[in-house]
Amino acid sequence: MTFQKSTLIGQRYRLLTPAGKGGFAEVWQAEDTKEGGVKAVKILSPETGLSESVIAMAKAEHERSRSLDHPHILRIEEHGVHEDQYPYLVMHFCRRGALDEAVQQHHLLTEEQLAQLILHIGGALRYLHTQSPKILHNDIKPGNILIGDDGNYLLTDFGISTQTRATMRRNTIERRRMTQPLPDSKRKPKEDIEGFAPAYAAPELYGKNPTYSERSDIFSLGVTLYELATGQLPWRGEGGSALLRSGVEVPELPASFSRRFSQWVEACMQTDPYARPSATDLEKAALVYQEKNYWEAAPVHVTPKWQITEKEGDRLFRDGNFAGARMKYEEAIRLNPAAESIKTKLEKCNEVLYRSEQPAAAPSSGVPTKLQKNILQGKRQGHRWTSYLANFLILLVVGVIGFAGYIYYQEKNFDENYLQGLKALQRNDYETAKRLLETAQTFHPGDTSVANLVRFTRFKLAVQEQIKRAKEESLAVEPNSNTWYRGGQPVKREEAQRRLQNIENRRKTISQNFKTLTSQHRGNSKDIENLTNPYDKLIVTTLSQNNRGYCQLTAEGGEVKVLKEALPENFLNQLEKCVETLEKRYQDMVLKVKE
Repeated sequence: MTFQKSTLIGQRYRLLTPAGKGGFAEVWQAEDTKEGGVKAVKILSPETGLSESVIAMAKAEHERSRSLDHPHILRIEEHGVHEDQYPYLVMHFCRRGALDEAVQQHHLLTEEQLAQLILHIGGALRYLHTQSPKILHNDIKPGNILIGDDGNYLLTDFGISTQTRATMRRNTIERRRMTQPLPDSKRKPKEDIEGFAPAYAAPELYGKNPTYSERSDIFSLGVTLYELATGQLPWRGEGGSALLRSGVEVPELPASFSRRFSQWVEACMQTDPYARPSATDLEKAALVYQEKNYWEAAPVHVTPKWQITEKEGDRLFRDGNFAGARMKYEEAIRLNPAAESIKTKLEKCNEVLYRSEQPAAAPSSGVPTKLQKNILQGKRQGHRWTSYLANFLILLVVGVIGFAGYIYYQEKNFDENYLQGLKALQRNDYETAKRLLETAQTFHPGDTSVANLVRFTRFKLAVQEQIKRAKEESLAVEPNSNTWYRGGQPVKREEAQRRLQNIENRRKTISQNFKTLTSQHRGNSKDIENLTNPYDKLIVTTLSQNNRGYCQLTAEGGEVKVLKEALPENFLNQLEKCVETLEKRYQDMVLKVKE
């Protein structure tokens, strides 16, 4: 059936103009003839309709979605079936349209706008993912994110499971075939397949056993953020399937975006679902950005063991060690049976090994070749050469078995310590994590991912130790700060201003050093605060508050002004002790992290 203008849906909604069209649905701007106003009416499978069984599935899921209530989810106001075969939904009509229109018009979003989008859509996904039973969106993309009348972002086209979505699509195609041909040559290369858009689909949806989870929604959101920031789809629109090939990496955002924000977007598009942040993590990060104007560090990404093993196989293959490469590829397939790209590499490796084992054809000539002479000589020598060969083969087999046992022992111990260390990290038990990861590092000394985790745990332990010291020193220093204004010879204004400016410059330098050290070890702003307490805060407070009219610290340039003709020498000495303590603490931190 072809829906026309003025068609009355549900004896209430009169169709006005088409607002959009997807793979198996149409959205119309419609007039509410009962209460007035304009609504959005979405009609499923408008060309062919759906069978009774599929309609029942859709109605059940629409009824469940209607009960959802979140400020950033476009609520379903009503649903029904037109003429017993065309399911429809009624929703609020958003006049500002969807974000896919912004992409088509090359209107890119700024980092502030993307932070607002993460806050709104991340909150909506967190709400869906925490329902019981859990609700997955299955189709996050710019076309399913609307701009509300107040400028807020609204998530739509949710609540239909992957199975129901695929069933509706197949039913539409089967009913369409009964009325019109569907030549494959006219199919668009980027058309949705089995109910999801390949350009936004996660890697785990490809292969023999596709699995969809809430982390798949996060991957699609990451691709959406990248597209809205750059105007282009990553991996040329191939989606998660591209990450299953060797050498393909997650792209970075342009330099106009902050590095921390780029790390959050990259984390959303990781191949390993468990390396991606949750919707709750994203919502909290966006909220912190809006409140404090900076991004917290993205979750630590641990490279999956199967990817490390695959890269080792690639290196061995390039070096010509095809037997070693085959062992690595087989191990990687055991760790991740769904990785089709590794299976292709293994087949290629086996083909190369097979060709190298085939003997070359002997030249046809009447004169015996050197090889033929050696064969005749070997026959005359009889069992002596056979005995030598048998002994050599026995030694070779024993050596291979021993080597394989050694490799098995190494890998088993590495895996046990590595996995237990990751679990300890998740519990914030850094002492145990450091011990286990250092043990794992002894089995794989060249593994950079393990080395980075060891450095991270050492840094966190040093921070924990510093927190205890900071609390003790705060109790000892801060109550006595009032005595700084007494004692010592008076120091003239010029000399006092020179010493105070030197103190402020040293404080700024050491504060920047702490920030650099924390960034190198993937720490966060809270770690910086813990490392510099109480002295950094005490110096800034003392210089900034016109203490008894002594001095003032300007906001621009950090210039210190002395307001009196002379200052007590004890006041200057105490501030110099504070900045010296900060410098010594930084040197101690550097040594502890390197231990």
